Amino acid sequence: MGLLLGSESLLTATLLVFWPAAGNVVVAFIAVFLTAASGFATVSPIQRLVMERAERASAPNLASAMNIGPRQRHRCLAR
Repeated sequence: MGLLLGSESLLTATLLVFWPAAGNVVVAFIAVFLTAASGFATVSPIQRLVMERAERASAPNLASAMNIGPRQRHRCLAR
């Protein structure tokens, strides 16, 4: 849970800095990089949280299928 809160906090701070400083190329480059990195860092903790909650509800297979389904659909539509 700490990694999720940390990455979400970094994402929020980066977006708040990016908004007024978007005119500066260096700041914009760093902000875009940090936005991508913190957005990528939120995926794993969210998936772990969903799977933990699904195991408590005795439905890990359903949660896994619902988690994978949208990605498969996106891949099919992107071709």
